[in-house]
Order: sequence, then C-alpha cells, then structure tokens
Amino acid sequence: MRTEQGIFCLCITMLLSTSSRCQVVQKGDFTLGGGVDYIEFTSFQPRYVVSLNGENRIGQHFTTFFVLDAARDYLHFGPGTIFLPLGLLLLNSDESSFGDFLSGLLFVGTSLEHIGYSLPMGHHAEIIPYVSMLRFRFMWDGPTTPGNGNYVSGSLGVKLQYLFKERWYTSAHVEYSQLYYSGRPGGIESGVSVNYIVKSNTVK
Repeated sequence: MRTEQGIFCLCITMLLSTSSRCQVVQKGDFTLGGGVDYIEFTSFQPRYVVSLNGENRIGQHFTTFFVLDAARDYLHFGPGTIFLPLGLLLLNSDESSFGDFLSGLLFVGTSLEHIGYSLPMGHHAEIIPYVSMLRFRFMWDGPTTPGNGNYVSGSLGVKLQYLFKERWYTSAHVEYSQLYYSGRPGGIESGVSVNYIVKSNTVK
C-alpha cells in the first residue's frame, strides 16, 4: 500500500511541476543503459537483478522502452527486447525510407512492452508515467514456486530521468506489476540505471 501511495504522490508532483521546457531525451533519440533493480512479488522470494534497458523516443512526448532483467533463477523481457536489433540497425541506416521502416517495426515491438508519456521538469529532468501490457517472466523458487515458473505480466509505473552530462542521464523508476496467473499475485519493482543517448537528432 505504501508503494501505491508513493506512486500517487509522484503523479501529483508531476502534474504540479510540469513545464514546457526541453526533455532529457528528444524525438528520434535511441538510448541504451544498465542498472540494478529490486523485485518483490507476493508468494516469491525478493531478489536483486541486473537490468539492461533502452528507450526509443517516437514523438515529442510519447516514448517506448525495452528491458532485459536477469539474475539467478530469474529472467524478464518483453517484445521490445526481441526488437532491439532493429534499433541497432537504425544507428547505421543512411536510407531514410529504410530507417522509417525499421522505426515502425521497433515502435510496434516496444509499445507492446511498455509505452510512456514524457513530462519535462526543468531543463535537465523529466518524469514519465508508463504502462506495460506484455512482459514475459521466469521466476523460480524451487518446489514452492507457483505454477511452472513461467508467467506473463502487465505493469503500471513512473520513471524519473535526469541529464547530468551531454548524452548521459540517470533514471529511477518504481512500478506495480500483476501476473496474468491464477490468484493474480502482484509485485513491486524499483531500480536505478545509467543511460547513454546512442543516436540523437539534436546532439552531434
């Protein structure tokens, strides 16, 4: 309950402090990063995981994310992760038509994983509420594991990003996830990461 209240307070702060100033990540940017997350689900042991993540800014405010979290007896990814190679191909694409085609495929894949809406907070920070409709998780706690350890889930969360150097920014997030499984166990995930703007339309 305290975590849900925290997310609510963050959303209120977001609405009160949002301005029209520039965002950390701009339209057309593609980013990659890494960090550590803490995950705690009902009926499962809490765990720390290593997280690889990225962002594809598809508009002035709308953005999509992909993530790959891994630890012992744990794996978590989504359709956007599968489409990551398309994002890497975009970095070397000189043909605008081919690049637009890849961008479209990347958008489809990552938007299923999760999509957010950027709200600037000053010149170097932004807050992004997001929703995830489809994530695949493997969580194993031995004989006490509910089901077979393979699950599909959805999430609702908020992310704060701060640009501390040209192309470099930090990110912190908290989210509530629900497994699409009998009994519908839920869980909280939070984490921090450092990210690099690999492709930028505004920074050369």
